[in-house]
Amino acid sequence: MNSGHAKLCSSPEWAEFLATDVLPTALADCDAGEDILEIGPGYGATTARLIDLAANLTAVEIDPALAARLRERFPGVNVVDGRGEALPLPGSSFSAVFCFTMLHH
Repeated sequence: MNSGHAKLCSSPEWAEFLATDVLPTALADCDAGEDILEIGPGYGATTARLIDLAANLTAVEIDPALAARLRERFPGVNVVDGRGEALPLPGSSFSAVFCFTMLHH
């Protein structure tokens, strides 16, 4: 993530925009089930909302520093170091997969 993206994605304004504008629309008619996978959570703005949707949330993050931060912030989330195109989750299945803020890497 470049410095411009990092500044935006870690800001309270971005978290508020996601919470009030993006996620309510995206999740309005969504039955996510009990086992959610989030790919590319970054700083966790969407994770903070997805955590309330299901009993189990797994987040796959490519950046080890961000993954460590997510583990500290969300102890109930299974945070996995990995890449979206090569998920390190053999034998796993999920009721829903979300990828809201992973733009490119």
